[in-house]
Amino acid sequence: MKLQCKVAWMVAKMASQVPNEQNYFFDENLIRPLVSLLVFETMDRNTHKTLRTSNTMHSVVRSGVALTGSSDMEGKLGKSEMKTMKSLNGRPVQDSWDTYSAYSQFYFDGKWDGLCRSPEHIFTQETKTKKIRHLRGFSDSFSFHVPSNLELLKRVRESEDPETKRDLKFQVTSALCNLAKDNVEISRKITETKALICLAQMIEKEVGDVQKIAILAVMEIASAAERDAELRRFAFKMNSRAAKAVLHQLLRIIENGSDDLKVPCVKTIGCLARTFPAKETKVIEILVHELGNSEYCVALEASVSLQKFVHQSNFLHVEHSKTILDAGSIHHLMHLISLDGKEVQLPSLTLLCYLAEHLPSHDVFMEMETLKTLKAVSHTHVAQLQSAREDLIMAIQQLELYQSGGH
Repeated sequence: MKLQCKVAWMVAKMASQVPNEQNYFFDENLIRPLVSLLVFETMDRNTHKTLRTSNTMHSVVRSGVALTGSSDMEGKLGKSEMKTMKSLNGRPVQDSWDTYSAYSQFYFDGKWDGLCRSPEHIFTQETKTKKIRHLRGFSDSFSFHVPSNLELLKRVRESEDPETKRDLKFQVTSALCNLAKDNVEISRKITETKALICLAQMIEKEVGDVQKIAILAVMEIASAAERDAELRRFAFKMNSRAAKAVLHQLLRIIENGSDDLKVPCVKTIGCLARTFPAKETKVIEILVHELGNSEYCVALEASVSLQKFVHQSNFLHVEHSKTILDAGSIHHLMHLISLDGKEVQLPSLTLLCYLAEHLPSHDVFMEMETLKTLKAVSHTHVAQLQSAREDLIMAIQQLELYQSGGH
Protein backbone atom coordinates (compact mmCIF):
# COMPACT_ATOMS: atom_id res chain seq x y z
CA MET A 1 0.00 0.00 0.00
CA LYS A 2 2.89 2.37 0.70
CA LEU A 3 4.22 1.70 -2.78
CA GLN A 4 0.79 2.50 -4.22
CA CYS A 5 0.84 5.79 -2.29
CA LYS A 6 4.18 6.71 -3.84
CA VAL A 7 3.03 5.87 -7.35
CA ALA A 8 -0.20 7.85 -6.93
CA TRP A 9 1.82 10.77 -5.58
CA MET A 10 4.05 10.68 -8.65
CA VAL A 11 1.04 10.66 -10.98
CA ALA A 12 -0.50 13.61 -9.13
CA LYS A 13 2.76 15.56 -9.33
CA MET A 14 3.30 14.88 -13.02
CA ALA A 15 -0.31 15.74 -13.88
CA SER A 16 -0.12 19.04 -11.98
CA GLN A 17 3.30 20.15 -13.24
CA VAL A 18 2.78 19.13 -16.87
CA PRO A 19 -0.98 19.53 -17.43
CA ASN A 20 -0.61 19.45 -21.21
CA GLU A 21 0.53 15.83 -21.01
CA GLN A 22 -2.57 14.55 -19.19
CA ASN A 23 -3.69 12.57 -22.22
CA TYR A 24 -0.65 10.31 -21.92
CA PHE A 25 -2.12 8.97 -18.69
CA PHE A 26 -5.48 8.65 -20.44
CA ASP A 27 -3.92 6.68 -23.31
CA GLU A 28 -2.27 4.31 -20.85
CA ASN A 29 -5.64 3.53 -19.19
CA LEU A 30 -4.48 4.74 -15.79
CA ILE A 31 -7.88 6.02 -14.67
CA ARG A 32 -9.52 2.70 -13.85
CA PRO A 33 -6.66 1.37 -11.67
CA LEU A 34 -6.75 4.60 -9.65
CA VAL A 35 -10.51 4.44 -9.22
CA SER A 36 -10.28 0.74 -8.30
CA LEU A 37 -8.13 1.66 -5.31
CA LEU A 38 -10.77 4.15 -4.16
CA VAL A 39 -13.56 1.63 -4.69
CA PHE A 40 -11.78 -0.95 -2.58
CA GLU A 41 -11.00 1.49 0.23
CA THR A 42 -14.34 3.31 0.39
CA MET A 43 -17.14 1.00 -0.74
CA ASP A 44 -18.64 -1.67 1.50
CA ARG A 45 -18.84 -5.43 1.00
CA ASN A 46 -22.31 -5.39 -0.55
CA THR A 47 -21.06 -3.11 -3.28
CA HIS A 48 -18.22 -5.47 -4.08
CA LYS A 49 -20.70 -8.31 -4.55
CA THR A 50 -22.21 -6.49 -7.48
CA LEU A 51 -18.92 -6.42 -9.35
CA ARG A 52 -18.76 -8.93 -12.14
CA THR A 53 -15.81 -10.86 -13.50
CA SER A 54 -15.36 -13.02 -16.56
CA ASN A 55 -14.67 -16.73 -16.18
CA THR A 56 -11.57 -16.69 -18.33
CA MET A 57 -8.16 -17.86 -17.30
CA HIS A 58 -6.84 -14.39 -18.02
CA SER A 59 -9.21 -12.91 -15.46
CA VAL A 60 -8.12 -15.53 -12.93
CA VAL A 61 -4.49 -14.57 -13.35
CA ARG A 62 -5.18 -10.83 -13.22
CA SER A 63 -7.52 -10.79 -10.25
CA GLY A 64 -6.38 -13.82 -8.25
CA VAL A 65 -9.88 -15.25 -8.08
CA ALA A 66 -10.30 -18.39 -5.96
CA LEU A 67 -10.68 -21.67 -7.77
CA THR A 68 -13.12 -24.27 -6.46
CA GLY A 69 -14.09 -27.71 -7.64
CA SER A 70 -11.35 -29.97 -6.32
CA SER A 71 -13.33 -33.12 -7.11
CA ASP A 72 -13.29 -32.29 -10.81
CA MET A 73 -9.60 -31.55 -10.59
CA GLU A 74 -8.89 -34.85 -8.88
CA GLY A 75 -10.77 -36.68 -11.59
CA LYS A 76 -8.61 -35.08 -14.28
CA LEU A 77 -5.24 -35.26 -12.50
CA GLY A 78 -5.38 -38.47 -10.56
CA LYS A 79 -4.47 -39.07 -6.90
CA SER A 80 -0.70 -38.81 -7.25
CA GLU A 81 -0.81 -35.52 -9.10
CA MET A 82 -3.46 -34.22 -6.70
CA LYS A 83 -1.25 -35.09 -3.77
CA THR A 84 1.65 -33.17 -5.25
CA MET A 85 -0.67 -30.29 -6.21
CA LYS A 86 -1.31 -29.71 -2.52
CA SER A 87 2.19 -28.34 -2.15
CA LEU A 88 4.23 -26.05 -4.30
CA ASN A 89 7.97 -25.98 -3.87
CA GLY A 90 7.67 -27.62 -0.48
CA ARG A 91 5.00 -25.32 1.00
CA PRO A 92 1.20 -25.69 1.25
CA VAL A 93 -0.99 -24.20 -1.44
CA GLN A 94 -2.84 -21.42 0.40
CA ASP A 95 -4.49 -19.25 -2.19
CA SER A 96 -5.86 -19.14 -5.69
CA TRP A 97 -2.61 -17.92 -7.21
CA ASP A 98 -0.74 -20.94 -5.79
CA THR A 99 -3.47 -23.22 -7.11
CA TYR A 100 -3.23 -21.75 -10.57
CA SER A 101 0.59 -21.78 -10.50
CA ALA A 102 0.71 -25.40 -9.40
CA TYR A 103 -1.85 -26.35 -12.00
CA SER A 104 0.14 -24.64 -14.73
CA GLN A 105 3.42 -26.16 -13.52
CA PHE A 106 2.08 -29.69 -13.67
CA TYR A 107 0.59 -29.15 -17.05
CA PHE A 108 3.61 -27.63 -18.72
CA ASP A 109 5.99 -30.12 -17.12
CA GLY A 110 4.19 -32.79 -19.09
CA LYS A 111 2.95 -34.70 -16.03
CA TRP A 112 -0.64 -35.09 -17.15
CA ASP A 113 -2.01 -38.09 -18.92
CA GLY A 114 -1.31 -38.75 -22.52
CA LEU A 115 -2.29 -35.43 -23.99
CA CYS A 116 1.18 -33.97 -23.87
CA ARG A 117 3.38 -36.68 -22.36
CA SER A 118 6.66 -37.18 -24.18
CA PRO A 119 9.76 -39.12 -23.20
CA GLU A 120 12.02 -36.10 -23.14
CA HIS A 121 9.26 -33.56 -22.26
CA ILE A 122 10.46 -31.41 -25.13
CA PHE A 123 7.98 -28.65 -25.96
CA THR A 124 7.39 -27.93 -29.57
CA GLN A 125 5.20 -25.03 -30.64
CA GLU A 126 2.46 -27.53 -31.50
CA THR A 127 2.45 -29.18 -28.07
CA LYS A 128 2.49 -25.78 -26.40
CA THR A 129 -0.56 -24.74 -28.39
CA LYS A 130 -2.37 -27.95 -27.46
CA LYS A 131 -1.56 -27.46 -23.81
CA ILE A 132 -2.77 -23.87 -23.78
CA ARG A 133 -6.02 -24.87 -25.46
CA HIS A 134 -6.52 -27.72 -23.01
CA LEU A 135 -5.73 -25.42 -20.09
CA ARG A 136 -8.36 -22.95 -21.24
CA GLY A 137 -10.90 -25.72 -21.68
CA PHE A 138 -10.07 -27.12 -18.28
CA SER A 139 -10.66 -23.74 -16.65
CA ASP A 140 -14.29 -23.80 -17.81
CA SER A 141 -15.03 -26.69 -15.42
CA PHE A 142 -14.33 -24.49 -12.40
CA SER A 143 -16.56 -21.95 -10.74
CA PHE A 144 -15.01 -18.70 -9.57
CA HIS A 145 -15.96 -17.37 -6.16
CA VAL A 146 -15.26 -13.63 -6.19
CA PRO A 147 -16.53 -12.41 -2.80
CA SER A 148 -14.43 -14.76 -0.68
CA ASN A 149 -11.20 -13.67 -2.29
CA LEU A 150 -12.14 -9.99 -2.06
CA GLU A 151 -12.95 -10.44 1.59
CA LEU A 152 -9.58 -12.08 2.15
CA LEU A 153 -7.82 -9.23 0.40
CA LYS A 154 -9.87 -6.71 2.34
CA ARG A 155 -8.89 -8.31 5.65
CA VAL A 156 -5.24 -8.04 4.67
CA ARG A 157 -5.60 -4.38 3.72
CA GLU A 158 -7.55 -3.61 6.89
CA SER A 159 -4.48 -4.61 8.89
CA GLU A 160 -2.58 -1.72 7.32
CA ASP A 161 -1.80 1.38 9.32
CA PRO A 162 -4.82 3.80 9.26
CA GLU A 163 -2.57 6.71 8.35
CA THR A 164 -1.25 4.78 5.36
CA LYS A 165 -4.79 4.08 4.18
CA ARG A 166 -5.74 7.76 4.56
CA ASP A 167 -2.62 8.76 2.67
CA LEU A 168 -3.52 6.34 -0.13
CA LYS A 169 -6.99 7.87 -0.43
CA PHE A 170 -5.51 11.36 -0.48
CA GLN A 171 -2.85 10.60 -3.08
CA VAL A 172 -5.19 8.68 -5.40
CA THR A 173 -7.87 11.38 -5.20
CA SER A 174 -5.24 14.06 -5.75
CA ALA A 175 -4.09 12.24 -8.88
CA LEU A 176 -7.66 12.03 -10.20
CA CYS A 177 -8.22 15.70 -9.37
CA ASN A 178 -5.13 16.85 -11.26
CA LEU A 179 -5.87 14.59 -14.21
CA ALA A 180 -9.47 15.85 -14.49
CA LYS A 181 -8.51 19.52 -14.36
CA ASP A 182 -9.52 21.24 -17.62
CA ASN A 183 -9.76 17.85 -19.35
CA VAL A 184 -13.17 16.74 -20.58
CA GLU A 185 -12.05 13.33 -21.86
CA ILE A 186 -10.44 12.26 -18.60
CA SER A 187 -13.37 13.63 -16.61
CA ARG A 188 -15.74 11.57 -18.74
CA LYS A 189 -13.60 8.48 -18.20
CA ILE A 190 -13.67 9.05 -14.44
CA THR A 191 -17.46 9.41 -14.36
CA GLU A 192 -17.85 6.15 -16.29
CA THR A 193 -16.54 4.37 -13.20
CA LYS A 194 -17.78 4.37 -9.60
CA ALA A 195 -15.60 7.37 -8.80
CA LEU A 196 -18.42 9.81 -8.01
CA ILE A 197 -19.97 7.40 -5.50
CA CYS A 198 -16.57 6.95 -3.84
CA LEU A 199 -15.98 10.70 -3.72
CA ALA A 200 -19.41 11.27 -2.18
CA GLN A 201 -18.63 8.74 0.55
CA MET A 202 -15.27 10.35 1.20
CA ILE A 203 -16.88 13.78 1.55
CA GLU A 204 -19.35 12.29 4.02
CA LYS A 205 -17.02 10.17 6.15
CA GLU A 206 -13.55 11.71 5.90
CA VAL A 207 -12.23 14.88 7.51
CA GLY A 208 -9.35 17.26 6.93
CA ASP A 209 -7.27 17.14 3.78
CA VAL A 210 -8.82 13.90 2.50
CA GLN A 211 -12.31 15.39 2.58
CA LYS A 212 -11.10 18.60 0.94
CA ILE A 213 -9.30 16.86 -1.93
CA ALA A 214 -12.44 14.80 -2.59
CA ILE A 215 -14.45 18.03 -2.88
CA LEU A 216 -11.83 19.53 -5.18
CA ALA A 217 -11.92 16.44 -7.39
CA VAL A 218 -15.69 16.75 -7.76
CA MET A 219 -15.26 20.45 -8.52
CA GLU A 220 -12.80 19.75 -11.34
CA ILE A 221 -15.11 17.15 -12.88
CA ALA A 222 -18.07 19.54 -12.62
CA SER A 223 -15.98 22.32 -14.16
CA ALA A 224 -15.27 20.09 -17.15
CA ALA A 225 -18.96 19.16 -17.34
CA GLU A 226 -19.90 22.83 -17.45
CA ARG A 227 -18.08 23.13 -20.77
CA ASP A 228 -19.38 19.88 -22.23
CA ALA A 229 -23.15 19.30 -22.47
CA GLU A 230 -22.80 15.58 -23.17
CA LEU A 231 -20.68 14.98 -20.08
CA ARG A 232 -23.05 17.11 -18.01
CA ARG A 233 -26.09 15.10 -19.09
CA PHE A 234 -24.34 11.76 -18.62
CA ALA A 235 -22.62 12.27 -15.26
CA PHE A 236 -24.89 14.72 -13.42
CA LYS A 237 -28.44 13.92 -14.46
CA MET A 238 -30.71 14.33 -11.47
CA ASN A 239 -32.04 10.75 -11.49
CA SER A 240 -28.51 9.38 -11.20
CA ARG A 241 -27.63 7.77 -7.88
CA ALA A 242 -24.08 9.11 -8.03
CA ALA A 243 -25.21 12.65 -8.87
CA LYS A 244 -27.75 12.63 -6.02
CA ALA A 245 -25.15 11.41 -3.54
CA VAL A 246 -22.64 14.07 -4.58
CA LEU A 247 -25.25 16.85 -4.54
CA HIS A 248 -26.47 15.83 -1.09
CA GLN A 249 -22.96 16.01 0.35
CA LEU A 250 -22.19 19.34 -1.31
CA LEU A 251 -25.34 20.93 0.09
CA ARG A 252 -24.58 19.47 3.52
CA ILE A 253 -21.14 21.08 3.50
CA ILE A 254 -22.53 24.43 2.33
CA GLU A 255 -25.09 24.44 5.14
CA ASN A 256 -22.93 23.10 7.97
CA GLY A 257 -19.30 23.00 6.85
CA SER A 258 -16.39 25.36 7.34
CA ASP A 259 -15.96 28.38 5.08
CA ASP A 260 -12.85 27.03 3.34
CA LEU A 261 -14.86 23.97 2.22
CA LYS A 262 -17.91 26.03 1.26
CA VAL A 263 -16.13 27.88 -1.54
CA PRO A 264 -15.37 24.83 -3.75
CA CYS A 265 -18.80 23.35 -2.96
CA VAL A 266 -20.60 26.54 -4.02
CA LYS A 267 -18.45 26.73 -7.15
CA THR A 268 -19.35 23.14 -8.03
CA ILE A 269 -23.07 23.88 -7.73
CA GLY A 270 -22.61 26.85 -10.04
CA CYS A 271 -20.88 24.68 -12.65
CA LEU A 272 -23.92 22.41 -12.65
CA ALA A 273 -26.49 25.23 -12.81
CA ARG A 274 -27.89 24.08 -16.15
CA THR A 275 -28.70 20.61 -14.81
CA PHE A 276 -31.24 21.75 -12.18
CA PRO A 277 -34.95 21.85 -13.04
CA ALA A 278 -37.14 24.81 -12.09
CA LYS A 279 -38.69 22.89 -9.18
CA GLU A 280 -35.27 22.40 -7.55
CA THR A 281 -35.60 25.52 -5.40
CA LYS A 282 -33.73 24.25 -2.34
CA VAL A 283 -30.36 24.51 -4.07
CA ILE A 284 -30.96 28.15 -5.01
CA GLU A 285 -32.27 29.02 -1.56
CA ILE A 286 -29.10 27.64 0.05
CA LEU A 287 -26.92 29.70 -2.29
CA VAL A 288 -28.96 32.84 -1.62
CA HIS A 289 -28.45 32.32 2.10
CA GLU A 290 -24.67 32.28 1.52
CA LEU A 291 -24.88 35.76 -0.02
CA GLY A 292 -25.16 36.96 3.57
CA ASN A 293 -22.09 35.01 4.74
CA SER A 294 -19.72 37.13 6.81
CA GLU A 295 -16.79 35.68 4.87
CA TYR A 296 -16.91 37.66 1.66
CA CYS A 297 -15.06 34.96 -0.29
CA VAL A 298 -18.08 32.70 0.21
CA ALA A 299 -20.55 35.48 -0.63
CA LEU A 300 -18.54 36.30 -3.75
CA GLU A 301 -18.59 32.69 -4.95
CA ALA A 302 -22.32 32.48 -4.24
CA SER A 303 -22.87 35.55 -6.44
CA VAL A 304 -20.88 34.02 -9.28
CA SER A 305 -22.71 30.70 -9.01
CA LEU A 306 -26.16 32.33 -8.96
CA GLN A 307 -25.22 34.28 -12.09
CA LYS A 308 -25.01 30.96 -13.93
CA PHE A 309 -28.57 30.14 -12.91
CA VAL A 310 -29.94 33.39 -14.39
CA HIS A 311 -27.65 33.88 -17.38
CA GLN A 312 -29.47 33.81 -20.71
CA SER A 313 -27.59 30.67 -21.72
CA ASN A 314 -29.61 28.86 -19.04
CA PHE A 315 -32.93 27.82 -20.55
CA LEU A 316 -34.70 28.29 -17.19
CA HIS A 317 -33.15 31.69 -16.36
CA VAL A 318 -36.55 33.39 -15.84
CA GLU A 319 -37.83 30.67 -13.49
CA HIS A 320 -34.58 30.68 -11.54
CA SER A 321 -34.66 34.47 -11.34
CA LYS A 322 -38.04 34.35 -9.64
CA THR A 323 -36.79 31.75 -7.15
CA ILE A 324 -33.76 33.90 -6.31
CA LEU A 325 -35.89 37.02 -5.81
CA ASP A 326 -38.44 35.16 -3.68
CA ALA A 327 -35.61 33.81 -1.49
CA GLY A 328 -34.69 37.34 -0.35
CA SER A 329 -31.55 37.91 -2.37
CA ILE A 330 -32.01 41.66 -3.00
CA HIS A 331 -31.25 42.63 0.59
CA HIS A 332 -27.91 40.76 0.48
CA LEU A 333 -27.00 42.09 -2.95
CA MET A 334 -27.67 45.70 -1.98
CA HIS A 335 -25.35 45.26 0.99
CA LEU A 336 -22.57 43.70 -1.10
CA ILE A 337 -22.79 46.47 -3.72
CA SER A 338 -22.34 49.10 -1.00
CA LEU A 339 -18.99 47.59 0.07
CA ASP A 340 -15.63 48.85 -1.10
CA GLY A 341 -13.70 46.78 -3.61
CA LYS A 342 -14.73 45.78 -7.10
CA GLU A 343 -13.93 42.11 -6.34
CA VAL A 344 -17.11 41.94 -4.27
CA GLN A 345 -19.12 44.69 -5.94
CA LEU A 346 -18.85 43.52 -9.54
CA PRO A 347 -20.29 39.97 -9.19
CA SER A 348 -23.10 41.24 -6.95
CA LEU A 349 -23.93 44.09 -9.33
CA THR A 350 -23.94 41.75 -12.33
CA LEU A 351 -26.34 39.35 -10.59
CA LEU A 352 -28.65 42.21 -9.58
CA CYS A 353 -28.70 43.50 -13.16
CA TYR A 354 -29.57 40.07 -14.53
CA LEU A 355 -32.48 39.79 -12.11
CA ALA A 356 -33.76 43.27 -13.03
CA GLU A 357 -33.54 42.49 -16.74
CA HIS A 358 -35.48 39.22 -16.48
CA LEU A 359 -38.16 40.19 -13.94
CA PRO A 360 -38.37 44.00 -13.67
CA SER A 361 -42.02 43.73 -12.60
CA HIS A 362 -41.22 41.93 -9.35
CA ASP A 363 -42.48 43.83 -6.30
CA VAL A 364 -39.22 43.54 -4.40
CA PHE A 365 -37.48 46.03 -6.71
CA MET A 366 -39.96 48.74 -5.77
CA GLU A 367 -39.82 47.86 -2.08
CA MET A 368 -36.02 47.96 -1.88
CA GLU A 369 -35.65 51.05 -4.08
CA THR A 370 -33.35 49.11 -6.37
CA LEU A 371 -33.61 51.64 -9.20
CA LYS A 372 -32.27 54.41 -6.97
CA THR A 373 -29.34 52.23 -5.91
CA LEU A 374 -28.46 51.29 -9.48
CA LYS A 375 -28.49 54.92 -10.58
CA ALA A 376 -26.14 55.78 -7.74
CA VAL A 377 -23.81 52.95 -8.71
CA SER A 378 -23.78 54.16 -12.32
CA HIS A 379 -21.65 57.14 -11.20
CA THR A 380 -18.99 55.03 -9.47
CA HIS A 381 -15.83 53.51 -10.88
CA VAL A 382 -17.44 50.04 -11.01
CA ALA A 383 -19.90 51.23 -13.66
CA GLN A 384 -17.00 52.24 -15.88
CA LEU A 385 -15.91 48.64 -16.30
CA GLN A 386 -16.87 47.25 -19.68
CA SER A 387 -18.21 44.03 -18.15
CA ALA A 388 -20.73 45.93 -15.99
CA ARG A 389 -21.71 48.97 -18.07
CA GLU A 390 -24.04 47.32 -20.59
CA ASP A 391 -25.87 45.20 -18.00
CA LEU A 392 -26.28 48.21 -15.71
CA ILE A 393 -27.78 50.39 -18.46
CA MET A 394 -30.19 47.63 -19.50
CA ALA A 395 -31.30 46.99 -15.90
CA ILE A 396 -31.98 50.71 -15.27
CA GLN A 397 -33.98 50.96 -18.47
CA GLN A 398 -36.13 47.95 -17.62
CA LEU A 399 -36.85 49.14 -14.08
CA GLU A 400 -37.70 52.67 -15.27
CA LEU A 401 -40.07 51.25 -17.87
CA TYR A 402 -42.04 49.15 -15.40
CA GLN A 403 -42.00 51.54 -12.46
CA SER A 404 -43.17 54.46 -14.60
CA GLY A 405 -46.15 52.45 -15.77
CA GLY A 406 -44.90 52.29 -19.35
CA HIS A 407 -45.40 48.53 -19.50
